[in-house]
Amino acid sequence: MKEKIIKLLLVEPISDLSGVSQYILSIIRYLPRDRFEIHVVASGNGPLFELLKRENFFIHSLKVDYSIFSFLWAIYSFRRFLKKEKFDLIHGHTAKAGFLCCMANKGLPAKIIYTGHGFRFDQKENYLIKKIFFVFEWLIWQYSNYITVLSKTEYDFGVSNGLLDCNKACTVSMSIDLDRFKNISSNDVERQKVKYAIPDDAFVVGMLGRITFQKDPETFIKVAEILNSQVQNIYFIWVGDGDLKEKMVGMANRLGLSNKLMITGQQDSKNIPMLLSTMDVFLFTSRFEGLPIAILEAMAAKIFIVASKVNGCNELIKDNITGWIYDIGNYKQAAAIIKNIYNNRCNLEHVRDSTYNVVVKKYSPKEKMAGQYHEIYNGIINNSA
Repeated sequence: MKEKIIKLLLVEPISDLSGVSQYILSIIRYLPRDRFEIHVVASGNGPLFELLKRENFFIHSLKVDYSIFSFLWAIYSFRRFLKKEKFDLIHGHTAKAGFLCCMANKGLPAKIIYTGHGFRFDQKENYLIKKIFFVFEWLIWQYSNYITVLSKTEYDFGVSNGLLDCNKACTVSMSIDLDRFKNISSNDVERQKVKYAIPDDAFVVGMLGRITFQKDPETFIKVAEILNSQVQNIYFIWVGDGDLKEKMVGMANRLGLSNKLMITGQQDSKNIPMLLSTMDVFLFTSRFEGLPIAILEAMAAKIFIVASKVNGCNELIKDNITGWIYDIGNYKQAAAIIKNIYNNRCNLEHVRDSTYNVVVKKYSPKEKMAGQYHEIYNGIINNSA
């Protein structure tokens, strides 16, 4: 007897090409189309939707990136949509999307799976705001049928804080398409350097991510200022775009880095391997994360990694083995580590090799994550039958 096709909806706030979008793409591209009818919802009509159109997925633009003032309208319109489409499974990504899914789906038959991509309450500094977000996330966990997290660190943290039930939660890490990083030629790298006015023999420090508060571009610039005064022929490249771009450029100009800092803007995923290959050091400056996809891609590109001590990074990066960790926001510490790499890079090739081996063994093949979700989705449907 032929299995029933599962009508699956994946939900995220914005139709961009952020890490959350890459995570979603790595799920849906490798799910069997004869088993799943796949729909994606987000706010706007950005580059993610352009990509999904070309790959023949169902897309819907709805108010998922809501504010406190538009929340009730977002629930109303989303609930109407759910009643009309009659999904079997709804997979919400990030707390904003997850909360909307849980509230709008109350009393409806669809099952909800939630992936938070980090705990939002843990990212807040104000005590009252932290408590409010804790309750907010607790409600999501309560109304979800199943929860996945991106790393063991995140899983242990959720269990210890009473937000995860071991019987309905598990870790599902990102899987990387290593083929994208193979066969990058010296000519490919040279073309990228010429495009961004970086000398061929320059020592390049780079970052991949949105230029937002979360990614902490200010620390990146402070590290660049120190290194520029200590290392000859050093250049800096940030692959991405965001709301803090102008502030970042202004800061760089004031510190005399205007000719040393290149910002590429948002890039198609096909360009990422070549851009990463222009870098000697990947400087990851985030304030908070689940499991950073950018780190996994840097590991696949076989470059030195210096990363802030955020959740997930501790699982990926071990000092002097697969890279180096520094305290969040400690730009002096990060600069000192990179200076040491610059002085000793000829003796550190074993670090590149170890880094790449971790990705090969734990985060590949590219279909691995989709296979895990296939089992999870089937289990939820079968248990509810």
